[in-house]
Amino acid sequence: MFSPALILLFGGIAMLMLRGLLFHILVVALPLITLSALILFSPTVLHLHMMGVDAYDVMVRPYSTLFACGFTLVAWMAGLMGMRTNKPRELALGYMYAGAAVMVVYASDYFFLLIAWELMALFATLLIWNGGMKDSGGAGMRYAVMHVLGGVLLLFGVTAKLALGSGGAFTPIEVDIQNFADSHMLPDILITLAVLINVAAPPFSAWVADSYAEASPSGAVLLSACTTKASIFVLLTLFTGNHFLLYVGVFMTLYGFLYAAFAQDVRKLLSYLLVSGLGVMVIGVSIGTPLAQASVVMQALSHMLYGAIFFVAAGIAIQSTGTRDIHAMRGFFKQSPLIGVAIVIAVMCAVAFPLSFSFLTKTLLIKAAISEGLHAVTLFISSCVVLGVAHFLFPWSLCFGSTDKRNAKAILPEQVAACVLGALMLMVLGLYPTLLLPLLPAKLSFNVYDVHGVFKQLILVAVSMVIFYRMLPWFSKVQKPLPDMDIIYRKTLVQLLMKVESVWNMLVEMVQIVGKGFMLRITAHARVYGSENGLLARTRTISSVVLMMVLMLLIVIGVYLFR
Repeated sequence: MFSPALILLFGGIAMLMLRGLLFHILVVALPLITLSALILFSPTVLHLHMMGVDAYDVMVRPYSTLFACGFTLVAWMAGLMGMRTNKPRELALGYMYAGAAVMVVYASDYFFLLIAWELMALFATLLIWNGGMKDSGGAGMRYAVMHVLGGVLLLFGVTAKLALGSGGAFTPIEVDIQNFADSHMLPDILITLAVLINVAAPPFSAWVADSYAEASPSGAVLLSACTTKASIFVLLTLFTGNHFLLYVGVFMTLYGFLYAAFAQDVRKLLSYLLVSGLGVMVIGVSIGTPLAQASVVMQALSHMLYGAIFFVAAGIAIQSTGTRDIHAMRGFFKQSPLIGVAIVIAVMCAVAFPLSFSFLTKTLLIKAAISEGLHAVTLFISSCVVLGVAHFLFPWSLCFGSTDKRNAKAILPEQVAACVLGALMLMVLGLYPTLLLPLLPAKLSFNVYDVHGVFKQLILVAVSMVIFYRMLPWFSKVQKPLPDMDIIYRKTLVQLLMKVESVWNMLVEMVQIVGKGFMLRITAHARVYGSENGLLARTRTISSVVLMMVLMLLIVIGVYLFR
């Protein structure tokens, strides 16, 4: 059977050539057709033999369909949001981008993973370049450089695995930090670095906020879901149980919370919160038990949906008000209560409020950590709701207060529908999580709604809200964001290279000056000695010639005797 990704990929190509009613029909129909193909049909494994290598077009893992459904739903939301914004090329690229992400989760080996990986990077770069923002061109180029680096590392890693006879099939990778310098570890290390770049691990976390903030409103919705979640899928497939990921995840979580607190650009705020959510998923991958894997899969779906609601709402506010400053959007969604309700549902999910879908995923992750004796990890995951007080800044700024809306553009019904679609999916999954059991990595039976757990989470959410309320004056006084981690390679490293170049140029100039003076001196002496009255032009007597030959002979004899 063909990969379901082809529906979005070829549908996106068709969208490039259509306009008007047919284009709008495809915008709505393509995600529905893809979802139907994912849910109603079970893709089988297709065997291919290419250039002497066994390859497989489609490989269905227990959680592939769930990730693919998440990508398709977010593509649907982005399509609804942008179908009347007169940017058909952008939506077509977005659907092809989502198709490449679906291709990743159904790839069976590194050959098809590499193709899908590069297609994702290509379409995402084009999406950012079509953003129409002030720095879309520069942000797209930086995104391309970062992901070309990841693609090259992945290519070298796969090539090295084939050279060592390991084959191209997906097999779990165990990264041994103690034997990091072992040559046999080189392929695994290169693949690990490639995946960590795409998942926004430090020190490469900055590309998320840098690029997503410069995409178009509908483009940012898709970007928020596909690249990083596809990388979580690859982490889950290849690196489950690698304990070094625990430290990576903790760093990502704290990094996201800290930088979100200083962000003023609404989409940079959401991007940093996105990275913090990814950090929690990476922690789950590091634990590696079936319960932790199930938690990561469901958390990825939850994160896609509530993150898409946030980015849809932020995009609507940016389009309508013309500003990206979150403090200048106060009370904007009072004119659209449905979007306000959708935002509240998304925030409840983000902070794992009881009865929300994320409360289920967080509880499962805590149980997995407890079962492995990771009590410090349990405490950290529980405290994330308190650390992430910046989650409340988005709904507070957009749903409460008042601002001048006289010049604001009207909100389109399709944009409201995009938010409502995401909110409905979160509500259904929160109330009926058993619908996902057949798609999880392991057969699970669980009850997360015990009185103690619910009461504890309610207290943590209440404490977080109180802290946020007390910090409100501080949030409004923040004047400029923190310099991001990309300052290391965008500014500091560039300045260092410029200084090295300056020193090198100075050394070259000194060598040229010294060499030029030396050559001038040799030339002057040659002219003096070679002139008519010079030393070399004089006529020698026989006695002087004989004396010189005797002296040279004595020197040779002396060297021979006393060597």
